[in-house]
Amino acid sequence: MATALLVVLAAGCGDQSGTATDPPASPPTATESTMTTDPPTASPSAGATTPPSEGLQKIRVVGEVVQTGDCVVVRDDNATTWTIEGEGADGLSPGDRVSVTGAPDLTATGCGGPLVRARTISVLPSG
Repeated sequence: MATALLVVLAAGCGDQSGTATDPPASPPTATESTMTTDPPTASPSAGATTPPSEGLQKIRVVGEVVQTGDCVVVRDDNATTWTIEGEGADGLSPGDRVSVTGAPDLTATGCGGPLVRARTISVLPSG
């Protein structure tokens, strides 16, 4: 009996930081929020945004013309399609193999892929 009493007393020793009579901690409510937010310093722009296309480098696209009309689309050797705009693009025909050098433009056109503003367009010999 003395051994059992000793075990019960030893089990009761130790950290008493929380007892059965302490209420559980409640999460903070919306009125007790610890986060603060600053109001926006500027209102959003109502106008259209223009992507920073002028800072992009020149690219060269070599591939086959797969669509003409409202859009001239070239599929390059990696199966990526490019929309080509610029002088000489409207004279291309589907099936022409071309080399296009120009600047990429981030403007969405809804055509066949990223837009390239062509500076030079060369029709290559087929073969």
